[in-house]
Amino acid sequence: MNLRHAAATYMLTQGVPLRVAMEVLGHSQIHVTANTYWHVIPELKKDAAERVGGLLFPVRDEMAVKMAVNGADPDGSE
Repeated sequence: MNLRHAAATYMLTQGVPLRVAMEVLGHSQIHVTANTYWHVIPELKKDAAERVGGLLFPVRDEMAVKMAVNGADPDGSE
């Protein structure tokens, strides 16, 4: 992987919008950037889903997450 590719991948995984990455990289059309860095897209989708989930269903702590995954009420009041 060359430095340019690494920098673009890093930008995208750190939340830099695709449009901004496109401009930094000097691509004339956004589909060039999207097609070149398509391998990052699943990670971005997962991150977006987790962020929205965190807003909709905030978790107080790690124990609550484990209990929720296992179907138990984190307050112990099943």
